[in-house]
Amino acid sequence: MSNLPIHVTTHHLRLSDALSEFVRKKITPVQRFANDALAADIVLRRHNGARRCFSASARLALPGRDVHSRAVHVDLYAAIRQLFIKLARHLRKRKTRRGRAVRFREIARNHPKMGFLFR
Repeated sequence: MSNLPIHVTTHHLRLSDALSEFVRKKITPVQRFANDALAADIVLRRHNGARRCFSASARLALPGRDVHSRAVHVDLYAAIRQLFIKLARHLRKRKTRRGRAVRFREIARNHPKMGFLFR
C-alpha cells in the first residue's frame, strides 16, 4: 500500500515541495480504509474572481467504482484538510457497506431457508 501512485496536479498555482509533502502526509491515514486502492489523482486549483478561493478535488481509483471528493475554502491548506476528511468519510462508508454485504452472504448461505440462493 505504501507504493500507491499519487498524482498531484495544480491549476493556476505552483506546486512546491512543501505543498506536495503536505498532500502526501494527509493521504497516508486515508489509505487504511482502502487497502485495494490503485491510484490517487489530486487536483489543486486557485479560482480568480469576486471570491478568491481554492479548491481541492481527489479521485481514488479502486476496483469497481472510484471515490471522488471536492472541497472549497479560502485557504489552500484548509481545503486540502477538508478534502481528505470527506474522502475518509466516503471510504469508511464504502468499507462498512462491503463488510455488511459479506456478512449478509455468509448468514444467508448458512440459513436453511435461504441456502438455495447460493447453490
